[in-house]
Amino acid sequence: MKACDYECDEQGRITSPGKFEGEMCYLPYFYDLAMCGDAEFDEEDGTFLVAIEPEDRELFPQLASDQESVTMIESESGFVYEV
Repeated sequence: MKACDYECDEQGRITSPGKFEGEMCYLPYFYDLAMCGDAEFDEEDGTFLVAIEPEDRELFPQLASDQESVTMIESESGFVYEV
């Protein structure tokens, strides 16, 4: 699997326009996992939580070494943000 199909800056932030603009390059990958059912969904606050696996760290060295999961939310306008 390709790590990121978006243009990113030196820090790994997506510079391509769209629903992930300004977010880290790994967010679309984890969003896809969430949409495929590989996430915990919190109905109270509308967040998706996806656990980080060892192979995810190989794809995305930008992930913090102590980070265990990625939590995100999709706004009413369709943008996705890491929280």
